[in-house]
Formats: sequence, C-alpha cells, structure tokens
Amino acid sequence: MASHLAKNLLWSGEDAFAFYILVVVLRLDPVLAGGLFLAGSAWNAVVDFAWGAVLAHRPQLGRWLPIVTGIAVPVACVSFALLPISGSVGVAMALILVFRTSFALFDVPHNALNMPLAERYGHLTLMRLRSIAAAAGALVVAALALPLMLVTAPWLPTALFAGMAVVAFVGLLPIPWMLARFWRGASPSFHVRPQFADIARVALCVLPFCLAQMLGAGALGAIGKGLLHLKIRTQWVLAAAPLAIGMARLAAIPAWNAIARRRGIAQGLSIAYFCIGAVILLLPVAVGGGPVGALIAFAVFGALVSGIALLAWSGFSQLVAHEPAIRGPGDSSLAYGLFTATSKIGLGASACIAGNWLESQSDGIAPDGSALWPLALATAALCAACSLVAGRPVRKIGGQSATALG
Repeated sequence: MASHLAKNLLWSGEDAFAFYILVVVLRLDPVLAGGLFLAGSAWNAVVDFAWGAVLAHRPQLGRWLPIVTGIAVPVACVSFALLPISGSVGVAMALILVFRTSFALFDVPHNALNMPLAERYGHLTLMRLRSIAAAAGALVVAALALPLMLVTAPWLPTALFAGMAVVAFVGLLPIPWMLARFWRGASPSFHVRPQFADIARVALCVLPFCLAQMLGAGALGAIGKGLLHLKIRTQWVLAAAPLAIGMARLAAIPAWNAIARRRGIAQGLSIAYFCIGAVILLLPVAVGGGPVGALIAFAVFGALVSGIALLAWSGFSQLVAHEPAIRGPGDSSLAYGLFTATSKIGLGASACIAGNWLESQSDGIAPDGSALWPLALATAALCAACSLVAGRPVRKIGGQSATALG
C-alpha cells in the first residue's frame, strides 16, 4: 500500500501540475502545452502496451524486473523533480518523455501484481486499499496546490516538485522486492511463451472496458486541469478546490464499497458516471454562486470521482481474473498495460481539451464562472456516454457479469 501511495503521489503530481507548469511557469501557448502533454501521454501509452506485450510474450523476463524497476524508480523521480526548471520546450518535453517511460517500466508490472494479490485478499478489498492509497496521494497533491496557486514565489514549484520526488522515491523502494517475491512465485505453466494470437486475444477481451474508461479519464481530467486556470473574485476557493475534492474522495470510499456490494460493480460505476456528469453541469453555477456552494460542489465531485476510481479498477480486476485468455502475470501485465495506456491517452486528451478551452478565453476568463460552460457541457456529455457503457455487462460468467460480481 505504501508503494501504491508513493506511485500515485508521483503520478498525480505530474498529471495535475505538468500542464500548469508548461502554461504558467514556462509560459507556453495553452494549445501547444496541451499538445505536448498529449504527446507525452501517447508515448506513455505506447510504452505501457509494448512493455506489457513483451512481458506477456516472454514471461521469463520477470526475473530481471527487480533490476529494471530498481533503475526506473530513481530516473522517474529525478525527471519529475527537474520539470519546473527545464527552461525550454525541448528540455521540458524530454523530461516528460523520460518520466513517462521510466514510470511505465515499474507501473505495468506493479499493476500486474493485482492478479495474485486479489486471489489472496479479494478484488473489491484489494481495490479499496488501492483506492485509499490513490486518494491519499491525490489529497497530498491537492494540499500542495494551495501554495502553488496562491504564492507567486519563483522557487516554489521547484521546491514542491523536489519534495514530492523525494517522498515518492522512499515509498517506491519496496517495488523491486515485491516483484522478486510475487512474480517468481508464479506457476511454471505461466512461463510458457504464448503466440501472437494469444496476445491479441488478451488485448481484445479487455479493450471495450479500457476504451470506456479512456473517455471518462479525458472528461474528468479536463475539468481538473481547467479549474487550476480559472480566475474568479474569490480565488482562494479555486485554490482550495483540489483539497476539497481530495478529502471527499478519500471519505467516500466506504460508501462506494457498500454500493458495489449491494448493487454490483457495473451498476455502481454507471451511477457514479451519471451523477458526476450532472454535478459537472452545476459547476459553472456553483463557482459563480459564492464560496460555500462552490466548495460543496467540489466536494460532491470528489466523492463521485472516488466511486469511479474504485469501481473501474475493481471491475477491471475481476475481468482480468475471470477471463480464460489471461493466464499468469505476463498476460496480466499486458491487460493492465492496455488499461493504463488507454487511460493515459484519455488524460493526455484532457490537456488538449483544457488547452483549447483556455485558448478560447483569450479575451479574459469571466469572473463569475460562466467561462466553464463550454468545458462543462463537453465533459458532461462524455460522462453520460461512460454511464451507458459502464452499466452493460462486460462478460458473462456463470450467469453473472464479470463487473457485477461483489
């Protein structure tokens, strides 16, 4: 859990602040910054899928994973820490690519450990622990957004990124040991090299679920990035928004766990997407309606994000566990690599959506929050589409859907 918390601290910090750094610190055009962020996400997606495919095709490479991840962890932390002082577009892009490559090298096999761990602890239980760690990491990042948005000291971004990198490095140290223990403990049958057709079968069986979550990641990521650039009369409210979202996200995990056990994961995920689309439509009104209404809307938004994060990962974990085409940690790496790859494409697209929205406000963002309407309408429509897709069974297993099992 400590490693997952550290991993999410690093990832949440890069996802939340990289676009902000490109636009505010490096003063890039918002559309160009969004394109750079999307390029980094697309590259990350390629590495995720390719690395997962390599591990699926040659599971025996698992014995080298402690060494590979032992190198990738410090490289990711250093490249993350250097982003605020990159000084130019070329250096910033190089650091983003290095970070996302090294992050993928330990993220994909670490996610694949969900398969043996879920067999021991249960899918929903394991994903609840993961969600708590992810929400805690996001909460730390949200707390750091307060000084970043309210204090104009030029040294502050560098200090924040360096501090997060050091903490993340310490927390990520157990990952090589975990891979050495659990990967090597796999059954010998897992080390039979599959053919290309087997790899394609693994990818195709999880692709529909992955694409649905890609849309959701794009919608929710665009809202999060857009909020950092709003300018309203009570600016402290926007600075506190990530903190309100993070606190509500952590607090709501038990409620979503109960909903999943009562209504099933698929239906719970569908409800979460539908409700968050409605809340997004209320954000322009809430932001312009005063501090109290805005903070309540942000907290509700965070509580619904909590449900999506928990139930999407839980549903995917069950799908991987019950899919006959997925056998062992190599195939699991491929499946999780595809899942994270498509999610990262969605997050990259969210920066493009936010960048184009920001560019459209070149005459000045209205101080009453009305500038959010174009972004809110687009992202709410994506959430509605995700709600429709999420409610449909992914695969039938003994009369039940893989995503409906409690």
